Amino acid sequence: MPANPWVVEPVWTAFSSFHCEMRLAEAAPNDFVRNHHRVAALYFATMAAEAQINESLRESMEKAGADGEEVGAELRRLRFKARLIKFRQLFSAITGNSQPHRQKQIPFAMS
Repeated sequence: MPANPWVVEPVWTAFSSFHCEMRLAEAAPNDFVRNHHRVAALYFATMAAEAQINESLRESMEKAGADGEEVGAELRRLRFKARLIKFRQLFSAITGNSQPHRQKQIPFAMS
């Protein structure tokens, strides 16, 4: 299947659209238009995150020896939540961090 010349980088395309929608929301003349652009920005942010996860999983599967059809079938089969869990596992393996999605909690100081 030939590559689409208009979608050079899916992560960057979605992130750029997110940024554009946020700028349009800031300049919106009323609340209705502002909220419309904010919702669009959320959609593009979700697309950017999913595209990044798919790209990372694709790279790891190709390094493991999977061909393009196997990768495509796996990404179509997995729901977003399952891809997110696999991405966390991949991130943990790369960084050596067992819980990449959790930050250290700082104890609350009472005054």
